[in-house]
Amino acid sequence: MNSIHKVLCVLAALSCAACPSDDGSGDETDGATGQQTGGSSSSSGVDPTNVGSSGAASSSSSGAVADSSSSGEPSTSSTTDTDTDTGPDLECPYTPVEGTPAITFEQVADGFREPTLVVGDPVDPDVLYVLQKSGEVKRLQPGETTAPAENWLDLPVATASEAGLLGMAFHPDYADNGLVYVLHSDSVSSWRITEFLVEGGAVNTGSARDVFGTAQPAANHNGGMIQFGPDGMLYASVGDGGPQNDACGNGQNGNTHHGSIIRIDVTADGNADSATSCGSGGGCSCPGVDGFDYTIPADNPFVGDGSIRDEIYAYGFRNPWRFSFDPVDGQLFVADVGQGAWEEVTVVEAGTNHGWGDMEGNHCFNDGGCDTSAAPGQTNADGLVAPVAEYSHNGGGCSITGLGNYRSCEMPGFAGTYFYADLCTGEVSGVTYDGTTASVTEVLGNVPGNNAAYGGGYNAYGDVFIAAASFVDGSGTIFRIAPAG
Repeated sequence: MNSIHKVLCVLAALSCAACPSDDGSGDETDGATGQQTGGSSSSSGVDPTNVGSSGAASSSSSGAVADSSSSGEPSTSSTTDTDTDTGPDLECPYTPVEGTPAITFEQVADGFREPTLVVGDPVDPDVLYVLQKSGEVKRLQPGETTAPAENWLDLPVATASEAGLLGMAFHPDYADNGLVYVLHSDSVSSWRITEFLVEGGAVNTGSARDVFGTAQPAANHNGGMIQFGPDGMLYASVGDGGPQNDACGNGQNGNTHHGSIIRIDVTADGNADSATSCGSGGGCSCPGVDGFDYTIPADNPFVGDGSIRDEIYAYGFRNPWRFSFDPVDGQLFVADVGQGAWEEVTVVEAGTNHGWGDMEGNHCFNDGGCDTSAAPGQTNADGLVAPVAEYSHNGGGCSITGLGNYRSCEMPGFAGTYFYADLCTGEVSGVTYDGTTASVTEVLGNVPGNNAAYGGGYNAYGDVFIAAASFVDGSGTIFRIAPAG
């Protein structure tokens, strides 16, 4: 997200509108999680591999069906086929509202502390998991309207700046294998993705296996989102690693994982994977991290290229804090946190280059002679893909937080809309993209209260959630996007 605007604004109870932008002076914080814009970003969405089997927590006011209290133990479940967009095996739990009504932000539960992500349960569609920056995962049962005291998972994490518990994803075959993956900062200079086995509804912490990780030259711009794609591969966002102005040149450097979306098969292949490091020189160097075992998909776009790491799916990002796969058409939307002037949403395909640090949004940054003529989502003369939506900091915005792709049956007129919010203004907007034309609806509403949108979330019903935290004390509330009235 953006400059020292984030964590400092939250902890110091300052108004974000008065916080400094990421203008290249001093450290920066992206997003409510303390993601720095020299730092981080934020977004989330429905996991297409789990649609119809992963679920969401419903509160007494959410309108979602809460038919049972699940133990959370992986098992095979059966549901009724419907013709809705909520997934292949779920009945619509709402009374649909036609058209594109005014939206509201329905409170699901409060009592959290700096929540970073909301994830639906893959077995029980009425249960939510809420991640907290400080390392805890809370399991919210149907009908619960406040965070439970007990933790479903509690990891020791570094929390300085943008570090912390940042991402979680259930394996597509979770109902059978009980595997869940968590992206967390093991130090301020590195993060890793760890696999855990869930047995009897509880996480077996002794089963931990590190799957992937990366070193960080700074404590900001971590990226931090993980999600399984419709192809069953695990995607992860990696920020450019820190210093402002892309001082390390990581955005356009294919020899580092920084500034990219990676794609891996979580299956261990028994081979020692190469250590990830930060390069060398000035403030750009840091020790490598190692000890991972995964498989590089043979169809990754840069396999065998030699000049770009085999794990990379797309690159040219600053701080892709949150991304989301549309659960119906599989489009990958990424909310990439800008520096001092522009925030953007981009649609990502295999092998694409999204411009940072030559460009910030669809505007020249380090390359003063860049091509700004490309239409939304199209490729310019320099081979860089233009965003499908962007907004400037002129209206008080400072850091984009992606929320998720809407596919709930409750408001079918919003089907396919990717919702995103600004950390400082609290304004929530949406964009759709059909591969040719982008349609942006700005300021559909504002995050309630004195809250910042730290992250988003999804469930199997196709709902989109907001993980919000108070600017005053970091107290967290989960909201669901719903029709007003």
